[in-house]
Amino acid sequence: MQRPVEFKSEGLTVKGVLWIPDDLEEGERRPGVVTANGFTFPKEFLLPSIAETFMNAGYVALTFDYRFLGESEGEPRGQVHALKQVEDVLNGLSFLETQPQVDRHRLGAWGASYGGGHVLYAAAHDQRIKCVAANLPVTNGRRWLRVQRHTAEWYEFLDRVAADRQRRFEGKPSEIVTAFDIFVPDDETRANFENGWKTVDRWEPYVTMDTAEYWIQYAPEFYVDRISPRAMLLTHAQNDRITPETESISAYERAHEPKKLYLYPSKYSHWDGYMRGADVHMGTVVEWFDEHLGI
Repeated sequence: MQRPVEFKSEGLTVKGVLWIPDDLEEGERRPGVVTANGFTFPKEFLLPSIAETFMNAGYVALTFDYRFLGESEGEPRGQVHALKQVEDVLNGLSFLETQPQVDRHRLGAWGASYGGGHVLYAAAHDQRIKCVAANLPVTNGRRWLRVQRHTAEWYEFLDRVAADRQRRFEGKPSEIVTAFDIFVPDDETRANFENGWKTVDRWEPYVTMDTAEYWIQYAPEFYVDRISPRAMLLTHAQNDRITPETESISAYERAHEPKKLYLYPSKYSHWDGYMRGADVHMGTVVEWFDEHLGI
């Protein structure tokens, strides 16, 4: 069963969907999982299949739009602010705690790509998250943006970031750019983004340039050692040309037990990890959550 929901995050209304197992009995409480989507994605893109997998496995799952994106409130539209999005994840967790179908002592978080970093950061700072899984996570924003560019391109990018900071200092709004001004896509990613902009409601191609600065400052890998003794799972495609598997490997090496790293076969790409999640990695994820949240 699905139902539209909303909750407040720092005064802004965040719109979401609650996914409730059909076999839930009256008065019964199940583990709850908050899900965090990737860069600029609305909740209608890719997350429903993930939430449905959790729901069918017996979990209550929450999908939502980050502030400034999709159906959720907030200005400037299109700003992707890492730590504010983490705050939305944590307030989504608070919302789950209030639901009569949810056992507040058995809460987990799942995220992918940019959202994968968010749930790792959230778990490192909030003891309520008893189990976390990140798929294809970006764990160091500066490193991730740097590896996409040649040296000259990188310094040109930093100059553009600095110019936007000066622009904001002068009281002007951040420059409006496309997502591809922030990161450099491969052909598959470009095609999926461009198709999504045309076919998915409320998915806009534009972001604010200050998004890049917030991303450069953001490195969840430096905090993952705080997650233990709670459980952390990292899943990643060996053939990921957008977010290299080294992003997960680096975080895994910094974390303490209980932890697990699952690198799925090289025939799968970054987008297989999203679009074919149930086939590629969600079985491993559900097993991990079952073990550590007690389904």
